[in-house]
Amino acid sequence: MRNPKHPCVSLRRLRLHEMHSTLRIMFPTVESWAAAYKRIGELESESIPRLAKQASSALLIFLLLSTFGTESRVSVTIGGVTASISTAFVTLYGSIALFFIAMALQHHAIIVAMKSRLGTRMLLHGFSINAYATIEKIDGISMAVPLTTNMFFEQKFPISRVLILLTSVCLSLLLVPLISFGYYLFILQLDIVANAGIAAIYRVSAAAGVFTIIATFLYLLLFNLPIPATKNTRHVRWGFLYRASLIFPHPNIKKWLSDAESDRFFKQKTKR
Repeated sequence: MRNPKHPCVSLRRLRLHEMHSTLRIMFPTVESWAAAYKRIGELESESIPRLAKQASSALLIFLLLSTFGTESRVSVTIGGVTASISTAFVTLYGSIALFFIAMALQHHAIIVAMKSRLGTRMLLHGFSINAYATIEKIDGISMAVPLTTNMFFEQKFPISRVLILLTSVCLSLLLVPLISFGYYLFILQLDIVANAGIAAIYRVSAAAGVFTIIATFLYLLLFNLPIPATKNTRHVRWGFLYRASLIFPHPNIKKWLSDAESDRFFKQKTKR
């Protein structure tokens, strides 16, 4: 059972809240909702090519390793000229690229979640956020999303739910190549580290790549994992309630000062 005094909050949720709060300051009125939604749509459109570019670099590294690479060297011959580089260096670059792909994916996920949240704020009769996104050229495939807002008809068979499930599964399958690439790099670099016949500098590079793969997994896990958190009572009282109060001084200032003094005494006693 969730403890209300110690809620579980993920870093992803905090980032989403920061973006929502910033948008409310930049676009404070209902009339500016359209501008806010268009701006988020632009950010989404900009993040997709950036993500695709980074993913293509991972694909290129995989092709180099699988086609021209061995456990020790990656060699490419063009026009009789051979270029060769240690496999450990290539795998390390691939591991770093995978970490930046994970960051780009996380960024894109937050933008999409913010766009969805903004879309649910406009509740008007006969208004469809998917149709609006298509008409304003914010999204090119929004009308293909199997989710309708028509309340006059109810489907006898849950076709929309089935299509939403199928769409979600197909989109999730896009992550399979990246996961497979990460596993491929992880195993290959472990083999390099365990091979005593390879120079120490290359084995150290492979070990750094293994560390980067593990860091990528931990990054995605910890960024999205809800963890117990406590309220920053001092900031809430003095940074928000005190400044927002219409009464000066704040009616509870004596209690706050007393609590602060008690906390200070407790900390000093604990140190002793």
